[in-house]
Amino acid sequence: MNKATLFLLCLISSPLAFGEIFYGLGFTRLNLDERGVRVDAFSGVIGYEYGKRNFTLSPQFRYLKHKKTDFDYNGRTTLDNAFIFSLKAQYTFNNGTYIYTSPSVGRFSYITDTGYYMSDADDEFEAGLNIGVGYEFSEYFSTELTLEEFKKSEAITAGVKFRF
Repeated sequence: MNKATLFLLCLISSPLAFGEIFYGLGFTRLNLDERGVRVDAFSGVIGYEYGKRNFTLSPQFRYLKHKKTDFDYNGRTTLDNAFIFSLKAQYTFNNGTYIYTSPSVGRFSYITDTGYYMSDADDEFEAGLNIGVGYEFSEYFSTELTLEEFKKSEAITAGVKFRF
């Protein structure tokens, strides 16, 4: 094994020894500003938490899939899916309550069905920022409430996180 391969192996594996993988499920309500509609979606998240007990950083990946559509003057709007990557900074208080914020970047895919045998698909990349509050019931289970603001939409998500 040469030195470059050994260096890359150490670089990749050393952070993994100090963090934890987490998974989550949630329910998201998106308000699409320019369309004037609300879309409900289920969300799943996977991330990796680095840091000490009180302050952690977590790169995370979220996926949203539509549950319910809404109607506006253009027809029925559906969130086909969304992929969001964010870097979450979290501060945990001694009683288990925590606050967090994270910048995020996502791709949102919408479908608008006008009802006249026509539909319009729209893919958008948006940057956003979120804030939230959560509570750790145990080392392995917590709940969260998140408010997010993107360029053309805003969202509120309630969810649970699991650590293994």
